[in-house]
Amino acid sequence: IEINQKDEENEELRSQLAKYKHQLKESQNDQEQYRYELENFQRTIDHYESEIKALKNDKEELIIKNAELSEKYELLKLVNTKQSNNINSNFSYNESDVHKVRTNENEYENSDKKTDCHDENRTLREELSEKNKTIKNLQQRLNDMKKTLQKELKYHMLPNEKTVPTTPDTGLESPKIPKPNLSNTQISPVSSNTSLVNHQISPLTKTPSLPHSTFSVKKNLSSSDMSVLHEDVNFKYLKHVIVKFLTSREYEALHLVKALSVLLNLSNDEEKIIKDTLEWKMSWFGSKPKLN
Repeated sequence: IEINQKDEENEELRSQLAKYKHQLKESQNDQEQYRYELENFQRTIDHYESEIKALKNDKEELIIKNAELSEKYELLKLVNTKQSNNINSNFSYNESDVHKVRTNENEYENSDKKTDCHDENRTLREELSEKNKTIKNLQQRLNDMKKTLQKELKYHMLPNEKTVPTTPDTGLESPKIPKPNLSNTQISPVSSNTSLVNHQISPLTKTPSLPHSTFSVKKNLSSSDMSVLHEDVNFKYLKHVIVKFLTSREYEALHLVKALSVLLNLSNDEEKIIKDTLEWKMSWFGSKPKLN
């Protein structure tokens, strides 16, 4: 009987052991399944983290671009405001001009004679202004030529010349000219390779008056000598204006266009092209002028 009980207990224990082994196997299978799912979750998390990192980088780039665009926008807004103010001021100025013109038209609309006189007066004023400018340019060139001639007479005195005391008016030494055969004496004109520093001609420099003896020498020079001298002086003045024009800024060079036009005998169209080109270089949004 005891043996039978022991056998039954052993059978029961075996069945429980088999049951536990089965449960253990199922637990191991579940554990493998959970491990596989955990790895999948980890890979998903890593993928999301990489995407989050990329999105953060994109966000930083977008922030930088947004700051740059904001700065450009503010700059353009400032420029636009400035241009708008200029346009408004010009518009107001033009409105005042239009009002003046309309007022003048109302005053003279009933009188053709007054209108003709007004037009003629305006034309004469324009002509007078142009002639005054031409006279000023010619007077300046004449003063520059006198100044250069005075320097050349001082540096290239004749062999028989003697120096007299300084004149009280100009503070310059007056060369004394010998009497015999003065008209045949050759006086060296301004050399073409003379240093521009020693003979620099400035349109804004005031020219002192020449002594009386200098004018005597000028009268006794032959016409060919005077022609060569004037051509050399004109060349040096032209050289100085061109160098100043090329080395100046646009707004400074714009004031030299008229002098350059006179020296080079430019036409009105050529002078206008040079002015338009300089104004285009100074402007922000202007269009380049067309060269014919």
